[in-house]
Amino acid sequence: MQSGTRVALMAVMVAAGSFAIRAADGPQSQSGDVQLLIADEFFNEGRYQDALDAYQRSLKAPVPGDSRAAHAGIVQSALRVADFSLARVEADALVKAAPLDPNALALSADALWASGLFDEAEARYRDALSKIPDLPRGHHGMARSLAARGQLEQAMNEAQIALKTSPRDLEIHHTVGSIYERMHKYEEAAGAYSNYVNLLPNKDTSEKDDWSRSEIKFLRSFGQRVPFEMDPGADEGLYTVDFRLVNEKVVVRVKVNDGSFQDFVVDTGAENTVISRNTAQRLGVTPITYTLSAGVGDVGLRG
Repeated sequence: MQSGTRVALMAVMVAAGSFAIRAADGPQSQSGDVQLLIADEFFNEGRYQDALDAYQRSLKAPVPGDSRAAHAGIVQSALRVADFSLARVEADALVKAAPLDPNALALSADALWASGLFDEAEARYRDALSKIPDLPRGHHGMARSLAARGQLEQAMNEAQIALKTSPRDLEIHHTVGSIYERMHKYEEAAGAYSNYVNLLPNKDTSEKDDWSRSEIKFLRSFGQRVPFEMDPGADEGLYTVDFRLVNEKVVVRVKVNDGSFQDFVVDTGAENTVISRNTAQRLGVTPITYTLSAGVGDVGLRG
């Protein structure tokens, strides 16, 4: 008799547990605030598309969540998945809702920068900093603007200010690495990129992650050698290089490892030479690492 009672009680408990699980999938889970919590968790895990969807659901919920938080989350997630048009639209909505919020201004500037509107982005970064002088994202934005104009020392100063006040912002570490690399301080650049990679969520498998890991390997391959070292007086000479235009691209004839002349497309902002895997094998180039090349050709390597 007692055994039967225990079985009955267990059955009731299991049923109650099942009811609780089903209830969690019901109306409460449709709350905008719950969707915000879910979205934040997805974002922290590096599941940016899932986060974007959840932030959007938060705004469309029968009882919407905090609209400013949702719009900000959409902008950040859209930037991570390279949906720059959506990022700009949502950033405009965010600034309209909070025109004096420095964080909203800085996030809007990030969206403008990603869309290639660099002057507009810089003006908005300056506006944000005028309201909060030590705003990390404002200084980070200024660092990118100054670096784009070749003012590398000033850019590094801005990036270090941002890093001091927000040491776990992985994008700032990446920007520091890119500035160091342009300054030809390769070991410091590799260290900054390593910090960036170490701060990535475990589930992040983006191309930027892969590129950064390859870049670290490439930069550290120089060892004690001096990058861009030239014979004494070589930098004082004047050199003429023949070129031709093909489909609006500058093409030059170059030899690699004493091979025959072949065409190379010049990208004036790349500061690196990228060749395809097949070309490397044919010319006897031993790869250090593989990387993605943008604009010309396929996946390439540098060695």
